[in-house]
Amino acid sequence: MEALEDPVALVQKAARDHIPLDPTLPTDQPSTSSHNFITTDLRPSIEEVIAEIEGAEEYRDQVVFRKIFDTKEPQYVDLANPISDSIAKGLNLSMGVTKLYSHQAKAINALQEGKHVIVSTGTASGKSVIYQVPLLSMLEEDRDTTALFIFPTKALAQDQKAALEHLLARCSGLEDVKVATYDGDTAMNLRQGIRETASVIFTNFDMIHVSILPYEDTWRRFLKNMKLLVVDELHYYNGTLGWLVTD
Repeated sequence: MEALEDPVALVQKAARDHIPLDPTLPTDQPSTSSHNFITTDLRPSIEEVIAEIEGAEEYRDQVVFRKIFDTKEPQYVDLANPISDSIAKGLNLSMGVTKLYSHQAKAINALQEGKHVIVSTGTASGKSVIYQVPLLSMLEEDRDTTALFIFPTKALAQDQKAALEHLLARCSGLEDVKVATYDGDTAMNLRQGIRETASVIFTNFDMIHVSILPYEDTWRRFLKNMKLLVVDELHYYNGTLGWLVTD
């Protein structure tokens, strides 16, 4: 019987055929060598991509309208209550953030005033910073603080969890804050430890209804210290599992 092929190796091998390479460089190098990956500087501009699409036979006469928007200069706003030097340094080291955009600062100011906030801005506009900064400040003030982050998909939750851990690792005094995922894939033998020790938990509405609210007595430590509740992709939720309401 032939040995089974390693599935991870198969996926990696298949992926190499789709890595964008610079066609002007020699082709006798292994496709995994990093020196011949196409860099941002070598990639065509948006204008060139659009021109190529418009000139392609299969798209001929299909682009009937184009609008070019003027560049907008970023608007920065200071926080009403400045963050600590440690958090400022952590933001700079982890994400290169040295100033906050107006929508970030306004939302954080509102959160610091105890208001509920909904943020609706474009993709990659820095919405994560809006909940990360208040969370870090709360943890600096009170290490018993807990926060619950609700995401519709596991992939989104894991990306945000990794980003938060990266940021915490660069904030002096907050490196040991425990961040955990609590979803259907969380092993049963790990769940009690997460309930009892985690400061930040990434979960979804299914788990809230199935594993958290019905067992409120085991979650009291976490719930009574919860100062921040974040719901990502708010428009996604509807119906029974979209409600977070208790008597």
